[in-house]
Amino acid sequence: MNDNLQATGSDAAHRSTDRLIRIFGRFVGTGYAAYLLLLVPDIARSSVTVPGWWTPAAVIVVFGTGLAFGAFTFHPSIRVSQVAGSIAALAFPVMALLWWVAWDGTTFDRNGMFLSAFPGLASLAAATVWRPIPAFVHTAVSVVIVQLINQAVREPFPRSNIIAEIFFGLMFCTVFVAATLAALRTGRILDATISATHGDAARAAAANAREVERERFDALIHDEVMSSLLAVARQGRT
Repeated sequence: MNDNLQATGSDAAHRSTDRLIRIFGRFVGTGYAAYLLLLVPDIARSSVTVPGWWTPAAVIVVFGTGLAFGAFTFHPSIRVSQVAGSIAALAFPVMALLWWVAWDGTTFDRNGMFLSAFPGLASLAAATVWRPIPAFVHTAVSVVIVQLINQAVREPFPRSNIIAEIFFGLMFCTVFVAATLAALRTGRILDATISATHGDAARAAAANAREVERERFDALIHDEVMSSLLAVARQGRT
């Protein structure tokens, strides 16, 4: 009985957290699909500011990894989903940094770069599979990079205050990142509570089983052994 309870507790461990990771992963994957469809005109427009290789690479790497994250949540192993989420989270700032390498510094776009439309979505992927501090760092880095790109690519045109843009982006994205982290923390607390409850139940069952066995053994000694010894003693034997 003790072994069965321990097995049940082991199977239940992390079940709520894993379910939340899969749900958020599918939400992020759906978000990437929606943004890809919505940003097709902006992607085509932004492609003129950089060499031909960067835009297809950015679309494949950024959107491909985001869609893969959502798809891999259907894999039986949660570890696969976590790896896919980490790759999707890292792909965004990496491709944003490569924009600076690709940009020739002379072609401008008053509407900005298309990656600036969804830095928070990549940060949601990070929040789903990472701890809070790395997730918030990812949010800050991603927002700062894309806002600096927008500031640079709008150079000849009237520009907004870069500090205000960065803080607005951070506040907007942080709300969703914090909500995701809070939900996952709740899942971890629930899993820990379930594991502790199963552990307590297993220990109580083990103690009860020991008590029952002790009572049976005592009854056996009292009813069988003691009666036999008493019968032998009546015969005058030691």
